[in-house]
Amino acid sequence: MYERAVLRRPMGKSFKATVDLWSIGVTFYHVATGSLPFRPYGGARRNKEVMFKITTEKPSGAISGIQHTEDGRLEWSRALPKTCLLSRGFKDLLTPLLAGILECDSMKMWTFEMFFEEVTKILNMDIIHIFNISTATSLRIYVNPTDTFANVQELVAVQTDIPAARQEMIFDSYHFAVSHTDPASTYPKTLPDNPIIVLDNVHTDFSRAEHRELPKLPRFGTSFSLDNDAPLAKVCASVVWDCQRSTAALLLQQNVMRKAVQWFICVMSRETEQLRTDTHLLGIKVTHSDLALRRLLDEHMLHSKMLDRMGLDTSSSDIQGKRIELQQLVDGKREYMQKILDEYANCEKQMKWVEERILVEETLKELWKDKDTVGTQEKDRSVERTNYVLDKVVATYLQFKKDKSLKRLSYNEEQIHKFEKQKLSANCIKAVSAYADEFVPKFKHLYAEVARWFQKAFLYRQKLAKVVNLLDKVSTASDQMAGNLQQSVQKHHRIVDSIFSSDSLQLQGPSQPPSDVTPPLSAPPSVTPAEPLSQTEVVQLQASVRAVRDEIKLSIAEAEESTKLLRQLGGFSLENGIHVEDVAHG
Repeated sequence: MYERAVLRRPMGKSFKATVDLWSIGVTFYHVATGSLPFRPYGGARRNKEVMFKITTEKPSGAISGIQHTEDGRLEWSRALPKTCLLSRGFKDLLTPLLAGILECDSMKMWTFEMFFEEVTKILNMDIIHIFNISTATSLRIYVNPTDTFANVQELVAVQTDIPAARQEMIFDSYHFAVSHTDPASTYPKTLPDNPIIVLDNVHTDFSRAEHRELPKLPRFGTSFSLDNDAPLAKVCASVVWDCQRSTAALLLQQNVMRKAVQWFICVMSRETEQLRTDTHLLGIKVTHSDLALRRLLDEHMLHSKMLDRMGLDTSSSDIQGKRIELQQLVDGKREYMQKILDEYANCEKQMKWVEERILVEETLKELWKDKDTVGTQEKDRSVERTNYVLDKVVATYLQFKKDKSLKRLSYNEEQIHKFEKQKLSANCIKAVSAYADEFVPKFKHLYAEVARWFQKAFLYRQKLAKVVNLLDKVSTASDQMAGNLQQSVQKHHRIVDSIFSSDSLQLQGPSQPPSDVTPPLSAPPSVTPAEPLSQTEVVQLQASVRAVRDEIKLSIAEAEESTKLLRQLGGFSLENGIHVEDVAHG
C-alpha cells in the first residue's frame, strides 16, 4: 500500500483490510512512547525510499526501526524504549501485540480476530500492585482472573528477579497466604498505596534503590524568537510534568516503605507468638513422652522385683531369655530421652531470648523509633509545590503558543514575552533542583534507614528460624522416641504376660483392674529377699503394675494429642518466611 500510495509505483499485488492493523500498531506505539516506531533519517516524508525499505524488510518480531545517520544502517528493536513510561507488566503485554500487528510477513500477520481477542484478554485482566522492598519499586502484575498463585509468583519473579521459592509476601500486616488453587479474581484488592510487599527471604540485598532520572532541561538562549520559544516552552512543560510525576512516585514509595516496616513488625510479633505456642506444645509432648518412659521403667523395676521375690527357678532358660529381652527393651532409652530433654531446654532458652527481645522489649519498634520522620512527608507538600510550578510553566507555554500564532508582538508584549521566558527558566530550574537536591536525597536517606532496619530485623528472623530448626529436630526425635516407646511398651507387656502365664508361675487376682478404679502408684512392700511373697503382697504388686500401665497409656495418648495439635497448627514454620534449611546451610 505504501508503495502504491506514497511512491506512486504500479503494484501487481493486492492488499486487504488488515493493513489497518499496521496503522493501529503505529498509533499504539506513538501513544506509548511519544515517537513513531519507524523513523528513517530526515523523516518519512523526505526519505521515502528508506521508509519503503522499513515497511518491506522489517524483521519478524521487530516493533521499531530507526536510522540515525544518512545512509546509515537501520537499528531494529523488539522492545519498547527505556523512556517509555508504561509499567513493566503492561509493556510485557503490549510488546507481543505490537509485534503481531506490525508484522510484514503475510503468513505471520495477525487477523482482526486475533487482535480483538488479545485486546479483550488484556482488558479483562486483573491488576495486582506489588512493592519490591529491596529496590523500593512499585510494580503492576497483570493476571488473568483464572490464574493461580503459582502464575502470580512467576510474574513477580520476572519483574523482581526473586525466585518463587524465595518470595515472601506481606499484605495488611499478615503474610499473603492464599490457596494455590484459588483464582486471582478472589484475591484481596490492592492499590498503589496499599500493595503486597514482596521481599527475598534468603538474601537481604538493599543496594539499589530505584528512582526516575529526569530528562535534561533545554538550553535557554538569550535571543528572542517566537518560533523557537513556543517549542522550548513545550519541552520545559514536559520536563516539569515528568518532575511532578516522579515527585509523586517518590512520595508514594516512601509511604509504602514506612508501611512495610510496620507490617513486618506485626508479622514478626505474630510469628514469635506462634512459635511460643509451638514451643509450649512441644514441651507438653516431650514431658508426656518422658513420663511414659519413667512409668515403663517403674513397671520394669516392679516386674523384676516380683520375679526375684517369687522364687522363680532361675535355671529356666526360657524365663531367663525373656528377662534379658525385657532388659534390652529399656536399655539406653533413659539416656536418649535425656538428650531430647536437654535439646528441648536449649530450644526453650533460645525461644525465651527471642520472645523477650521481640514481644517484651519490642526491640523492632525501638529500632524504628523516630525513623518515621525521615524522608519526605505529606506535610512537606512536595507534590503540591511541584504542581504549582507546573501550572506556571504550562501557562507560559500556552502564552508562547498564542504569541507564535500572532507572528508579531507590540513592544510591550515583546517585553512581557522576554520576562515570561526568564520566569520560565527560573521555574524549571526551581522544580528540577527541588527534585534532585531535596526529594531524591530524602528518598535515599529513608531507603538507607529502611535497609539498615530490615537487615537487623532479619537477624532476629534468623534467630526465630534457628528456633524452628531446633523445634523440628526435637519434635522428630520425640516422635521417634514416642513410636519406639509405644512398641516397647506393647512388647514389654506381651513378654511379662507370657512369663506370668507360664506353667512355672501363676499369679492370683484379676488381670485388669476394675473399670471404675484407678489404683494409685505404690511402691512394692518392704520385705526381705528370703521371705516368699504373700497373697496380699502379690495383689498389691499387681495393682501397682496396673496403675503404672494405665499411666503409661495416658502419657502416650497425651503425647499423641500434642502431636496432632502441632500438626493442625501447621507444624514448625515461619509461614512462608525464612526457611529452616536456608539457615541450616547458610
